[in-house]
Amino acid sequence: IRLVLFALSAVEDTALSMKVRDLATERGIDLSVFVWDRRREIVNGASDTPDAQQPLLRVRGVGLPGKALGYLLWMIQVFRAGIRLSSSDLAVCLDLATAFPIALTARKKGVRFIFLNGDNLSLSYRWPRGVKAFLRAIEAFTARRATLHIVPGTSRWKRPDTNLRIVPNSPSTHMVERAHEISRRNGYSRGAAFT
Repeated sequence: IRLVLFALSAVEDTALSMKVRDLATERGIDLSVFVWDRRREIVNGASDTPDAQQPLLRVRGVGLPGKALGYLLWMIQVFRAGIRLSSSDLAVCLDLATAFPIALTARKKGVRFIFLNGDNLSLSYRWPRGVKAFLRAIEAFTARRATLHIVPGTSRWKRPDTNLRIVPNSPSTHMVERAHEISRRNGYSRGAAFT
């Protein structure tokens, strides 16, 4: 089995990405990481994204139109990558913009995927009624197609789907270690165990 992680930013930028990477490392699971490289410095075409992370897209969206176009391009690139996945791959998708394109290709390719749905897009903004209904339909379609649909709490998904799992948010080991280091370096003391 090979885990294929699709992330909207570099692994180091999100605790969830780091948890997936750490789990794969701990268990000795082959991991491929595809990212949207937004952090790059445009100096001689060099990028600060680590080599182990393969950029599917190198675009920095500016303003709302630029970001919207960036997300559309990202979804197209993920769809193209999804077509190349094999049935022995397990895709890990950290959001709807990544999971929806994989959901479109998964059945036909026999690919399993995990939809880590940290935040419902339909609930993130005050969308016009029609847009909100459309987003909910896409979220429901993607959740149904996922092998596992993981949310951080019951408020994020009301339907009791058989593939639904609730995993509360918690910091990664790396984040806790970083917090300990900052605390020691700055002389912070709470007089109690650091949790």
